[in-house]
Amino acid sequence: MSKRKLAKTDEKIVKVLAAALRCHPLIALLLVNRGVVSVEVAQRFFNASAADLTSPFLLKDMDLAVRRIYDAIIGEEKIVIFGDYDADGVTATAVLIEFFHLAGVNAASYIPHRIREGYGLQPFHVKDDPVISQADLIITADCGIASHDAVDVARSSGIDIIITDHHIPSPELPTAAAVINPNRSDCSSGLGYLAGVGVAFYLVMALRKHLREQGWWSTRPEPNLKAFCDLVAIGTIADRVPLIGDNRILSKLGLSVINSGRRPGIRKLVKQSGISGFPVDSESVAFRLAPRLNAPGRIGHADKALMLLTAATERQADEMARTLNDMNLERREVENEILSEALAHLKERPDLINRSSIVLWSEGWHQGVLGIVSSRLVQKYQRPVVLLSVENGLGKGSCRSVPGIDILSALRICEKELITFGGHAMAAGMTIVSESIKRFGITFDRAVETVRQSEALVSAAWVDCLLAFSEITNDLMDQIDSLKPFGSGNPEPRFLARDVQVIDARKVGKDHLRMRLDQPHGQRNRPLDAIWFNFGKGSRPPEHIDTLVYRLSWNRWNGRKTLQLNIEVNPSD
Repeated sequence: MSKRKLAKTDEKIVKVLAAALRCHPLIALLLVNRGVVSVEVAQRFFNASAADLTSPFLLKDMDLAVRRIYDAIIGEEKIVIFGDYDADGVTATAVLIEFFHLAGVNAASYIPHRIREGYGLQPFHVKDDPVISQADLIITADCGIASHDAVDVARSSGIDIIITDHHIPSPELPTAAAVINPNRSDCSSGLGYLAGVGVAFYLVMALRKHLREQGWWSTRPEPNLKAFCDLVAIGTIADRVPLIGDNRILSKLGLSVINSGRRPGIRKLVKQSGISGFPVDSESVAFRLAPRLNAPGRIGHADKALMLLTAATERQADEMARTLNDMNLERREVENEILSEALAHLKERPDLINRSSIVLWSEGWHQGVLGIVSSRLVQKYQRPVVLLSVENGLGKGSCRSVPGIDILSALRICEKELITFGGHAMAAGMTIVSESIKRFGITFDRAVETVRQSEALVSAAWVDCLLAFSEITNDLMDQIDSLKPFGSGNPEPRFLARDVQVIDARKVGKDHLRMRLDQPHGQRNRPLDAIWFNFGKGSRPPEHIDTLVYRLSWNRWNGRKTLQLNIEVNPSD
């Protein structure tokens, strides 16, 4: 793991922000570390509401899409929503399906099987599937930007396609009726950070407005779009896109909707995830809800996740939540098996760890969990990771990266070695002829070095500041909470403490360590509780820690909350 570095912060700006916002100087420092350097931007960071969302009509082709969908509605055409199989795609599909239902429009949905059908809309879907081939209009959700051949086949069959996607497009766009993607080069909306569900939500915003202008809501209730924000928050946080700008607004709104318990499926999933009794936050979504929503698409079929999100009854919601929880347990077992194999291989070949990237492959690895295992290896080794499952002469797999290394740009450098690839800066998928994998590993390693940004830009390696235990108070913790939701672009604050005494330590759970810590040479003694997750099997608890990197959180238990340090890195890192 790379060494953590203290962020370099402009103290003058910190003083200005602290005075203007009347906040603790630490909060101002955290804002500056996250690129919030003006009073105006800081005030918008804390106070932005739904009224501050960008107009959906700033997205290129939005007007074309809305008019085509309206024509399909009044013409009673057959509409099919074609979604991706991950949490982002499933929530995007749910947003569109729910909106059409509330608008009194009959629309079908289709999510492909990850292993049998692969990613995205394919020509065989348009030609052979009994639902898709009979459609008049197909709307994609979190996919479609690479489906050039499928769009051409659809056009020749008289089927129009509207693409809603956020993945980086190639220079030539599919010849669809409309292509809504904030990352297309001619889109000036400034919304390139949206997840796929965010793009779908903006289509719904625009469509609701157009239907209002046409008098559609005169005979039926106009949907309150805040009620959709729970889906938007889950898909956005799950896809790990930056929680800045409109994403921050939508996620804050969505978390409040989740905590209201409005949607039966999410309420039951929260219960199954073991997070009932205290507010669901971005961390709960990322590490509890999202894995369960992703599990069906990884080891089965994602339609079960969609059934949960759209469940109309308590009974159906409870049944699907239990199913997703069981599938997630199965996913963990498969994931841990592959991780163990990968770690064993790296132990046998320690020279691989000294490279700029890690590329591993094996026959029999389950494709559906390779992205998760890649992420775990990235977290451990702090470098891009590619894992491939080899079958019938082909390697199919997933790539994950670290901040500062655009993995999609690296894959473009290697495109002569690849059959297909796609994704974004932090995550991608690829297919390669198996005999080319070794050569690809060498080429990819060089490509990573080529696209690597300055180390100063790699925010994941930053520690925000030194923070002594004596400075930590309940009020400060509450102010830190005001910076939520945390995620990409707005990372959870990390602090540094030195000369830490371990008063007490005991193992809890499988490999965790619960401790009582103090800094005996501080201004005043302030012992604090701490938890060290995945401390290490068989490792001996320390008595003294020279340097400690930690996060602050509330430990909620039996209706009470107490301050807790979450130790993040081993002192030797």
